[in-house]
Amino acid sequence: MEPQPVTEDPAGPADGVTNRLEPYVAWLATQVGDEETRRRYREVAEAFLRFSAADRGAPGTRGRRFVVAHRDRAAPETTRAAMDRLVEYDAVVRCTLPFDA
Repeated sequence: MEPQPVTEDPAGPADGVTNRLEPYVAWLATQVGDEETRRRYREVAEAFLRFSAADRGAPGTRGRRFVVAHRDRAAPETTRAAMDRLVEYDAVVRCTLPFDA
């Protein structure tokens, strides 16, 4: 499973990333005790969200393409671990969203 990409935001793509990233960062602070790891994960998450907002390739391979494209900025293992945390956060959000009957 891959993290959910940023959806279109009427205020612009940068604001869509910021709006998506802020609650993730707050959640991440409750999950990861090491500040350096949290910073790396946030940087990877932000880079992925910006990548996904601009990416026009197949959604099913977006995460793999991002890991390859991002390899000069972080080790692939770090990038995958950070993306796993973003997927985990997305799952928590989906479980807590209001149910429309």
